Order: sequence, then C-alpha cells, then structure tokens
Amino acid sequence: ALGWRPYWASAGNRFDFVVTWAAVVAAGALVAPWAACDRHALQLILTLRLARVLRLLTHAWPFRFVVATYLRVLPAAADLAAVLVVTHIGVAALGVQLFGGLICDGPAPGRACPQAETLEAMGYGQAGYWPMNFNSIPDGMVTLFHLLVVNNWMLTADAFVAVTGTP
Repeated sequence: ALGWRPYWASAGNRFDFVVTWAAVVAAGALVAPWAACDRHALQLILTLRLARVLRLLTHAWPFRFVVATYLRVLPAAADLAAVLVVTHIGVAALGVQLFGGLICDGPAPGRACPQAETLEAMGYGQAGYWPMNFNSIPDGMVTLFHLLVVNNWMLTADAFVAVTGTP
C-alpha cells in the first residue's frame, strides 16, 4: 500500500492497470445484451493479459540470461534474415515468371481451374496445399517459406512437375 503515485510511477503497473481494466470492460461488453463486442478484440485483450506473466519471468536469472543472449545475437540474425527475405523476393519473382497461373488457388464453383482434377488426385491436393503457388509474389514467398520449413516439399515439387508437363 504505497499509494497511488508510487504505484502509477511504475510502467509495469500502468500496463497491468490498463490491460486489466480493458479486459473488464471488454468482458462486460461481451455479456451485455445491448453492446456489440468483437470477439477478436476480446481475444487480443486477453492475450495481452498473458504479457503480465512475462514481468514475473524478468525476476528469474535463467530467463534474463536467455533474453540477454538473444539480444546479443539479434543483430547478426537480422542481417541473415534480411538476406533470406531478399532471396525469397527474388526467387518468388522468378517463380511468378516461370510458374505464375499454372496452379490455381483451389477448385471452386464458377472458377476455371483446368488442372484441378490432376492435382486433387495427387498428394498436393489431398494435403490442401492449393495456396502454395507462384500466382503472385506474396504467394510465391509463402510457397518458398513452406518449402523451407515444411518437410513435404516433394508434394509441391510433384504438383509443379505435373502442371508443366515435364518428366
């Protein structure tokens, strides 16, 4: 019980105050029949409440050590990430030129997708990989990230081989 001024002097206490009252108001608006509350906004506010737990972790020495190590490595990782992003953009642009429009975003009524039957029978269509294409640079970047991270790269490669007609 230090009083209002010492309590409000701490940035962590101000954060707790704002997040807690925002959660109370959002929960009240969700329950009130006359108020229209967006569930996504409530989820965001409740997620911010989890950030309060991070304040407790700052008092644990091993956690502080991990964060300090991460902050020391961050500049070198940022340079590496920049190279990766530039490479992804360049290869995605090349992919748009080579494969753009060959694979549609998936079969849908009223949309022409000539290769849909072929791809649906393959692992590509069965896995729901329809967004993995090179129809635009953002789609190409997602496809490249998918190829970088996910282990089923052969499904995507097989689909592009099938639609290009190459053996």
